[in-house]
Amino acid sequence: RSEWSSLEPQDRGEMWEAQKFAYVDPFTCINCHNCCDCAPGTFYIDPFYDSARVYSQWRDTEEDMGWAVESCPVSCIYWVGREELQILEHITAESMYQNNGQMANAMLGGDLISPFEKADNFRKRWSYKKNKVRAKSKASSNVLAAKIKEVFLALPKELRLQGWAQRRLKH
Repeated sequence: RSEWSSLEPQDRGEMWEAQKFAYVDPFTCINCHNCCDCAPGTFYIDPFYDSARVYSQWRDTEEDMGWAVESCPVSCIYWVGREELQILEHITAESMYQNNGQMANAMLGGDLISPFEKADNFRKRWSYKKNKVRAKSKASSNVLAAKIKEVFLALPKELRLQGWAQRRLKH
């Protein structure tokens, strides 16, 4: 949920003007509660995953949200654009689903892939799929155009010269 449009003018700043939103990397979060103390309307500790999450975008002033970002001991809170936030939230949810709700955690060590790296991979896959569909669609269009041309050229010459709009079907 976003309160971006209803934030009072005196509570806005550079991030608000740039339409940036808070994102917590749940794989790096160590559950210190600093962000919740600085901006309790925006951040909360998710009891299921035991890490900070954004509850409501822009519910606190930009200054308070800035303090939350600065007070994070592991620097896991980022300002991101709307499109990037959507992708990051998607890949975070997807990662948690694939791991049966078990979230990898920085405190446990192991190989953690940055959600930003995962987001880049997602964007590349999505772009590849879109381009593939677009190419397939274009190829289908070319095949259809070739078939129409073939059928049109098979018509008698006088009918081709007369054109479709001028020809009336006789029953």
